[in-house]
Amino acid sequence: MIFNLPFIIFSLVFATSACLVFIDRRKKRDLPAIPAASFLVPCFNNARHVGQALASIYETAGSNADVVVVDDCSFDGSRELLRQLQRKYRFRLVRNRQNIGKAASLNAHVHFTRHGIVVFVDADVILNKKSLVDAFARLRSDEVGAVSCPYAPQNKGIIPLMQHIEYNMLAFIQGAYNLFSAISLWGGFIVIKKKAFLEAGGFSLNAITEDMDLAFKLNEKGWKVEQSFIPVRTYVPAEVKGWYRQKIRWSSGGFQCFCKYYKIWLRNPLHLFFVFSYSVLLAAAVFETGRDVFLWDQIFDYFISINRIETVFVSLKLTNLKYGFDLLKDMLFFRLALTLISLPFVMPLISGFRKVYLCFMVIPYSIFYLPAFSAVFTLGAVHFMRRRRTLKATVRAW
Repeated sequence: MIFNLPFIIFSLVFATSACLVFIDRRKKRDLPAIPAASFLVPCFNNARHVGQALASIYETAGSNADVVVVDDCSFDGSRELLRQLQRKYRFRLVRNRQNIGKAASLNAHVHFTRHGIVVFVDADVILNKKSLVDAFARLRSDEVGAVSCPYAPQNKGIIPLMQHIEYNMLAFIQGAYNLFSAISLWGGFIVIKKKAFLEAGGFSLNAITEDMDLAFKLNEKGWKVEQSFIPVRTYVPAEVKGWYRQKIRWSSGGFQCFCKYYKIWLRNPLHLFFVFSYSVLLAAAVFETGRDVFLWDQIFDYFISINRIETVFVSLKLTNLKYGFDLLKDMLFFRLALTLISLPFVMPLISGFRKVYLCFMVIPYSIFYLPAFSAVFTLGAVHFMRRRRTLKATVRAW
């Protein structure tokens, strides 16, 4: 079957990644004391969530944490809310005179931070002690310039749940790079040495995904990038329209980085092998499905021709003898294989016996979500190719 070779290739890539992840997670990292760090929070129309984000920062880092919040000309009530929150938490509040975007806001106001370690936290991200401590411990190495944490959706629903499985998959492959250097960062929570950030030139204004672009630039400057395996919680798109827009931006930004920094990922091709083999595997599954459709047409014609001279029971029996084994083998093999290869990304969701039912989420994830994700991923590449000429160095990408 055409499905066999892609499945074997993906299995080898998956096994290699799993070994690298296992080695990284077994590595002991000491953190004698929590280092001094500054938190920089960009806010644009985040009135619904910024209070929760700030509360989590102070609960995690302490009441004396150095926090700078940048209001990028919000018009949803964020400015008034931040004034109220400022009386409670006493953070420093900076307001942009005009809306300049997240990347430019962080670049302009990183100098307001007081410490050599800066934590970029999106206004809809909820921190926890474990993720922050693990990031600090990883950053103790002299060669590590930045560490980020993956996401776990805070909101409920089938679309956020599917994204949770997707994030587990992304965290798995990105974490496999830790022994070398990751080529991506999760922009909602980045712990970075200010020296490394400035050496890399900060965030690129024309980057569609400024976090991934920063990871590549840090690699170019000789800094190592790592990913923690302890997630932070955040609010993710809960409707198809928001999900589609996010995936288009992520995929087009990824293609932008792969084109711009091809020398970096050519030295670290594991991520590309994983995505490519996974995509080929899905394409092969679609091909097999189409082949089975034609096979069913043959089965029907064969049954009709036999039924003209035999009874229905005899016709069914003869049809089953001719086609039954091959059809059952093909359908079970690739459908079961597609489901099983996604199962490891569902398992982290199961925190107890009452959550065992979540195992069944691997079925809609494999059959519906992944093909949709792959299709949008391809559209993202087309979107980038159409926009690439307008992405000038000093022009804001989004």
